[in-house]
Amino acid sequence: MTLKIKEKWHAILLLFLLLLGTFLRFYHLDFNSLWLDEAYTLFAANHSLSGIWDIVSTSDFTPPLFYWIEHFVLAFGQSEFVLRFIPALLGVLTIPVFYYLGKEFADEDVGIVMAALLTISPFHVYLSQEVRAYSTMLLLFSLALFFFFLSLRINRVYSWILFGFFSALTLWTHYYTLIPLALLFVYVLFRGLSRARKYLPKPHLYALSFVTFIIVCLPLVPLTINLYLKRTSIPPLWGIKGLELIDQIFRALSGYHRSITALFLLLFIIGIFFTWKTDRSKAILIVGLLTVPVLISIYLADKMPMDERYLFYLLPFFFLGISLSLKPLAGLFRWKNAISIFIVIFFLIQAPFLAIYYTTYFTQYSKEDWRGIAHSIEENSTEGDYIILVPYYTRGPFDIYYNNKSDGTYEFGVQNESEILPLLPRLKNNQAYFVVTRHINAVDPDGSTIQWLDNNTQHIGTTRDIELYRLNLSK
Repeated sequence: MTLKIKEKWHAILLLFLLLLGTFLRFYHLDFNSLWLDEAYTLFAANHSLSGIWDIVSTSDFTPPLFYWIEHFVLAFGQSEFVLRFIPALLGVLTIPVFYYLGKEFADEDVGIVMAALLTISPFHVYLSQEVRAYSTMLLLFSLALFFFFLSLRINRVYSWILFGFFSALTLWTHYYTLIPLALLFVYVLFRGLSRARKYLPKPHLYALSFVTFIIVCLPLVPLTINLYLKRTSIPPLWGIKGLELIDQIFRALSGYHRSITALFLLLFIIGIFFTWKTDRSKAILIVGLLTVPVLISIYLADKMPMDERYLFYLLPFFFLGISLSLKPLAGLFRWKNAISIFIVIFFLIQAPFLAIYYTTYFTQYSKEDWRGIAHSIEENSTEGDYIILVPYYTRGPFDIYYNNKSDGTYEFGVQNESEILPLLPRLKNNQAYFVVTRHINAVDPDGSTIQWLDNNTQHIGTTRDIELYRLNLSK
């Protein structure tokens, strides 16, 4: 295949992946109702720009950049589709960035395989359909990685500045990206010092990325320190720990199935082994960027809540290692059209999950169905009834879909049974309905509130991770 034909083939493949990726991320974007974290994004975005800064400075664990973006999106409405549009769009735009990232690290073939892996990644599709900062963070982090690898190759002023700039924007979307960013800057430091010792030209340019990063991130420094102290001040009431964290992370990165995880890990090892034989520094870099954040996360999981979403930024490293297995396997099996074969295999591997995702996910709700629970209460309650939400902060998503004033009911948010009991004498002849989610475990670790509900209420329905109870008036 000549160079021009190969370039055209890559362009056609990339266009196909973009079209497929757009469909996967925008299909039924408004099907699920907004769940708890998405409702909080809407709450924050409804404030002014300075008001958002006040929120993240005092009561939130997320940097303000994504909230600021959504603040301007609200000019087009507050529907699920409008709110999720930016995460889905940025998720699509990450596909070509993965292509150029793989191309810069190795070649066009690796780039197109990386883009294909991201296109059909269930983890990426899922988080691209949420009103949270994850897809924004991955796009910015991938751009930072691209300019990082480009800077190592060309050592130009603009590339180092752009690496620092996009690294800073990445931190402005999610604090937990400080771990991989710190690893990249440590690598840059040692690379710069090594060049200086060997009297290679322009070692000082390496410092430009760090200076740019510090200048852009300076306002975040006190927030980051305060967040860490607050998060680690008490033992976590929820989150994944230990070996389960490793299992959850790699299952999410692979496609939520252990057999796929095992295959992807094998391909990653093959890719790294092949790279080790040709460029040890690159192999060590990718392995370090994948494994060190996982090890740090296992340590931090005992001090703060931990979720596999926080390590979403591992996708580029994992997919890069897998894509690097292309050439050794193509040589081993003598595949002439190795790229096409690889992509078809990956599509077939993910097809069963994607089939379930698009036949079940969009016919049965996969997120907390606040729209449905609001409808259930409207059907069951009468004027003067009490609607009690446990825990209290679930009023956020509930109130998006339910208006107690138009329904003539009274709405309360409580933390535990000690806050429920004082409300009951005021009921008189009216009924009380309790809306309870799995989040109750975070405010009721000893289970006393759940026990009270079991003893004093009647379970009348479940609507996707939300339980509805009615007070048992006979007791």
